[in-house]
Amino acid sequence: METAIVNLETIYSKLEKIFRTKKAVKVVCFDHKVKVIHYQTTIFEVNQDGEITLDNGGYMTRTTKDHLNECLEALGKVERIYQKKGKWYVSGLDTTEFTRGFKMTTY
Repeated sequence: METAIVNLETIYSKLEKIFRTKKAVKVVCFDHKVKVIHYQTTIFEVNQDGEITLDNGGYMTRTTKDHLNECLEALGKVERIYQKKGKWYVSGLDTTEFTRGFKMTTY
């Protein structure tokens, strides 16, 4: 897999703008990563190599799914999280079942 250095400041700014008014969500940038934390759970993380990690912390709620989709959209990703018959899936170029710690890239 090819790696690319991504601009974490730009990603932080985009995500912070989306979530700044949401009380239970914070966006942090440290240790060469940008993280979106919903309550006490890191639901979205992107590192400087462009690797994205999605995690629902075991909470399969509509709010968590919406926040994950907002993160993906902010980065220009076509993939989306959706639910069918109680399971979460990642749609995009193909459809894959969502698992905690799901990985993808920014490019």
